[in-house]
Amino acid sequence: MEGVVKRSKPKATGRRVGNASCSFQLYKSGLPRRLAAKVVREGLVIAFRPELDLQIIDYVRQRGRATIAGPVRVTGASRNTLKDHLCSLVEKQHLTRHGTGKGSWYALL
Repeated sequence: MEGVVKRSKPKATGRRVGNASCSFQLYKSGLPRRLAAKVVREGLVIAFRPELDLQIIDYVRQRGRATIAGPVRVTGASRNTLKDHLCSLVEKQHLTRHGTGKGSWYALL
């Protein structure tokens, strides 16, 4: 049959964040349990955080670490608002703080 285009349904990958099948497939794929758990946990972290937190986490991921000045420039949020969000991320153990005062910086755990 010439000129007939067959369309197939896209395959379901099960890679949705927070999905039970996602963690099972990661485990089944041969990733070590710890790494698979970390991937699922980070996916859940992203799913339930405010937009500003996601921007901060992305900034830290891209650069490896961040002071307060960097995310202020990128997000346009006020310095005090960013401090509150950074403290929240540190308390929830998504980021870790190194140093004190003006010399402090934040990194992913």
